[in-house]
Order: sequence, then structure tokens, then C-alpha cells
Amino acid sequence: MDVINSWLARSQRSSLPEPTALQSLRSRQIEQLKNVDGRVVEILRDFEYRVTVDEKSGLFLKVLLPPQFPQDRPVVSVFPRISHQWVNDQMLVIGSQGLNSFMLHSDLGKVVREIMEEFKSNPPVFLAASSVQSGWSSENAAPSSYLSIKQSLKDNFGRPSFSDVRQNIEHSNMSEFQSHEFFDVAQISSKLGSLSLNEIKALRDDDEKIFEMVCSLPQLKKVKGYRLLLRDELETQAKENLAKKTLLEEKKRLILEKYDQLNELRNKFDTSVRRQDELLQVFSPQTLQDNIRVAALEAEEEAEAVAEDFLEGKIPVDEFHKTFMTRRTVSHLRRAKEEKCLTSIVGNF
Repeated sequence: MDVINSWLARSQRSSLPEPTALQSLRSRQIEQLKNVDGRVVEILRDFEYRVTVDEKSGLFLKVLLPPQFPQDRPVVSVFPRISHQWVNDQMLVIGSQGLNSFMLHSDLGKVVREIMEEFKSNPPVFLAASSVQSGWSSENAAPSSYLSIKQSLKDNFGRPSFSDVRQNIEHSNMSEFQSHEFFDVAQISSKLGSLSLNEIKALRDDDEKIFEMVCSLPQLKKVKGYRLLLRDELETQAKENLAKKTLLEEKKRLILEKYDQLNELRNKFDTSVRRQDELLQVFSPQTLQDNIRVAALEAEEEAEAVAEDFLEGKIPVDEFHKTFMTRRTVSHLRRAKEEKCLTSIVGNF
């Protein structure tokens, strides 16, 4: 009853459910990850993080948390492409003992630090820049990491919340701008290299031309497509939420009705329990024994009173014999019942 009362009280104050034990462990593991020595960037809240290993070389780790994390171990990949004994051809970290044996109560921050220390003590060999594959799947598509996580969210938790999508827009886009996956520096340099010195000076002093050049970049067009994709996602989600409003109100009404029924049944149950306690007190073996003892004493006192009346000549012999024997018989029967009740009580213990 107390649990239900507190739940209903919380539901009136906030529509957010209490986190489950798995969600609490997930949040704790994420906090441990954020405490790693290095710049940790949140790409997709609670699901994807980027940890800088070496800013000079641009080496960083991508940490993907599956929906059932920390029951399922995280997936750690490396960018850019390198050659190292701990990394396979898909740039997934497979040589970390802490990662391979990751369990529910492991320390994610400690695992990531172990991987970072391995790369620092045994520096990897960077592969050719031409072998670096972009995280973008098409001209106007979102990053592949975003699409995979979004699909996982739909499969396991339904659609992301508005706050999740908003934070993804704020954090993910900026991280893509800052990473080597997004900007093709060579392409930008080639455009500037084709200009004469006078054209570069004119471009430097003309904000409109700079703006036009930036808007013509394919990377910026991809960002615009990414934002349009998220906008459509938000609109679709808003329409679905509005369509479910009536259903949610009906479910809420049913819950309140069930809660009233529960209160009524609980009151009946409490009344029955009190009545049961009263009957147990009345008909307990100890109470029965006490009542039988009192009744036996009363019958014995009545028999003694009849004997005194006979000695004083108040009653004749026949009446004395009949009344006295009746009272003594009742007294002995009650004594026998008392002893039997006492035997039963001792036997139960």
C-alpha cells in the first residue's frame, strides 16, 4: 500500500518514471567513463561517447553502449584507422582483457584507461589517409553511428525523447564538425589554392563571399540534411504523442479506479485481520484453559456450598445426594478438560 501511495504521489508531481536498477548502473558506469583522464565528448547521450587518446595525432576512441549495458559489454572502436595488436580490421578493440571480460559491476572508466595506456605505451601505426572511411553513408544522410544507435533505440526502447534528440543535435553535430570524419581539409585547401593572391585578399574582406563558399561545402549540405532528418523525426514523434494522449488519459483513469478498488479491498482485509486476531485471542488454548479452570473452581465451590447446607440441616439427604454428586461430577469433568488442554498446549511447544 505504501509503495502504491508513493508511486501515485510521484506520478502527480512528475511524469518521469523511477530509473530501474539497470539504468542506475548504466548511469554510474557513464559517470566513471566521464572521469577518464582525457577529453570525453558525448556524441549520443547515454549511448555513444568519444574519448581523445592523443590530440596531436587525432587518435580517439568511440565507446558505444548497447541498450542492455552494463549487462552487455560496450563496443570500443578506434579512429582513424591504425595497425595495432589490440585492434582488428574493423577498428574494434579486441585485445583488452578488461573489455573482453566486462561484467555487470566492472568499471568502464578503468577499462578505457587500460586501452589508452596500451596505445600510449605501444603506439599504433597509422594507416594511409586514403584508407580512412567517412562515417557518412550518403550525401544527405546522418552519420552511420547515429543511424545504428537510433535503430537500436527503436528496437529496444521506442522512439527517443525530445530532450534526447535536442541534445543529439547540439552535441553530435559539433563533434562531427570537429572530427576528421567530417571535414575534408584537402578539398578546402584545393579550393583556396586555385585562387590568386588578389582573389584571396578580396575573399578575406568580403564576408558574403566567405559565407557563399561555406554554404557550398558538401559537408554543410550534409549537416542541413541531418537537421532536416531530425526535424522530421521530431514532427513525427510529436504527432504520435498527441495521438496517444487519449489512450494515456484512459489508462490513467483505469489506474485510479483500480487504486480505489485496492483501497476498498485493503480496508476489508484489515477489518478481517482484526476480527481474526480477536477470535484467536478468544479461542486460544491458553484462554480456553483459563476459562475451564475458572468454571471448575465455580463447580467445586457450588458443591462445597451444598455440603455446608446439608451439614447445617438446610436440605434433606436425597436432595443433598443428588445436587452434590452433580456438582462434583461437573467439577471433575472440567478438571479433566483443563489437564487435557494443558497437555495440548505443552505438546504444541
